Amino acid sequence: MQQLKPELNTLIQKEALELFYNNGYQATLMRDLADAVGMSVGNTYRYYKSKHDLFYSLVEPVYEKVKALLEATHEDDPRTHLNELYLTTILTRFTTICTKYHKEAVIFLEYYLAQDQEPVMSDIKKLIFSSFDAHFPGMKEGAKELVYHFIATGTVFILRKSPPEDLVTNLKALYIFLFKDINERV
Repeated sequence: MQQLKPELNTLIQKEALELFYNNGYQATLMRDLADAVGMSVGNTYRYYKSKHDLFYSLVEPVYEKVKALLEATHEDDPRTHLNELYLTTILTRFTTICTKYHKEAVIFLEYYLAQDQEPVMSDIKKLIFSSFDAHFPGMKEGAKELVYHFIATGTVFILRKSPPEDLVTNLKALYIFLFKDINERV
């Protein structure tokens, strides 16, 4: 039996990342990946059982780091969360993740936002909603959903459109726009 080659696995991941980033997860076929790598479709399945397994191997670092960041914010005093310095610190940490794993972060967010019931996004959504509950106890479920989707889609838009040096500034502007005086709006 032929050995799996680490350099071929690296090439598969590199090409898959480009295809998922440029075309989206749903539009990318394993045939596209096999063609990009120069191998048969059957051979790609020797490296990854499914397209989703390959996808998850690419985005797992982003998921783990974002989840850890959100969990860490829940250990802090919720009254400090809307403080501009605190927000900037969290955004800087988030931006560091998104800069290091830029394409992975974009495909992670785009895919999981379309899969609202997926356990990965459910975990993150629960953490965000519990943050809303801590800061805005009277916020209704519909308002939480709306703000959550503004945050998520706005973040993806900024990640796709902003140069790396402007990520913190642009994300901060989005979140301040969404949360400034929110108690008077919800």
